[in-house]
Amino acid sequence: MIPEPILTHEEDAVELLTDRYKSKPVIEGWLRVRARRIQRLEDVVWDTIDGRLLSNAVGVWLDKIGEIVREPREGRGDEAYRAAIRVRILINRSKGRSIDVIAVALALDPSAKYVETYPLGWEVSIYETDRGGAYIRALSQAKAATSYGVLLTSSWEGELCTWGYLDVESEEYELTTEDGSTLTTESGDSLTLES
Repeated sequence: MIPEPILTHEEDAVELLTDRYKSKPVIEGWLRVRARRIQRLEDVVWDTIDGRLLSNAVGVWLDKIGEIVREPREGRGDEAYRAAIRVRILINRSKGRSIDVIAVALALDPSAKYVETYPLGWEVSIYETDRGGAYIRALSQAKAATSYGVLLTSSWEGELCTWGYLDVESEEYELTTEDGSTLTTESGDSLTLES
């Protein structure tokens, strides 16, 4: 059972008085003063515990957690550092199984796609990111020593190109960029794709 804070020490203490002492205002007052001190102590203890949890830690306490799991801050803000610590924890706990690689990939980017390849291989696709190098380092630390993996990534955002219908009879498509210009090869030929 996970302990929870008790917020009613004063009322609970008075409620536990027997009938003999309930009518004695001095005893009840003395008990309330003692219970208030206990309540303040418990409030401080719970504030301290909450401030050191990964989900609530900031600043120096986040640095301490990073030291424990061996993840340097490297100038990152609290939110980015907290995410990096979560990934590092998954890497440290990894046993090299596919479920471990998947967990790391999803922690890096929730839209990551994982595909296993034969033999002992995997492929992770994470698009629209400029952190491919950091991602492959994290995935390679989570994988088994006998397996290999491929990270498919891109750094562009949005659509790279659009499909324009070029010839109805031959079902060829012309590739164009978002601004409408035609993609061409080095020799100047327009790029087309046959369906």
